[in-house]
Amino acid sequence: MIESSKLREVTMQFINQYSFVLMAIIIFLVLLVYFLRNGLGQREIIALAALLLGFAAAIFLFNPGDSTLSDDETPEELIGGGTPVLIEFQSPY
Repeated sequence: MIESSKLREVTMQFINQYSFVLMAIIIFLVLLVYFLRNGLGQREIIALAALLLGFAAAIFLFNPGDSTLSDDETPEELIGGGTPVLIEFQSPY
């Protein structure tokens, strides 16, 4: 059985890494329930479709992708060569 602290850590890591997707799903479901209660017409369907398209576009546009460096030694070789080097650290999530 998974320990309680390990389960909490895995759960928090999942929420941290997929927070945008989780919030997008929650926002979409809340709006869907609201529209279903008040009547679902053509305008509401278009609004929900536009919201889904916007969320999908944001996920694909803002996904950082893979690193361009393959190992840890490459940045050390770049630094100190006489030219300025910009070091940027990004999370893959």
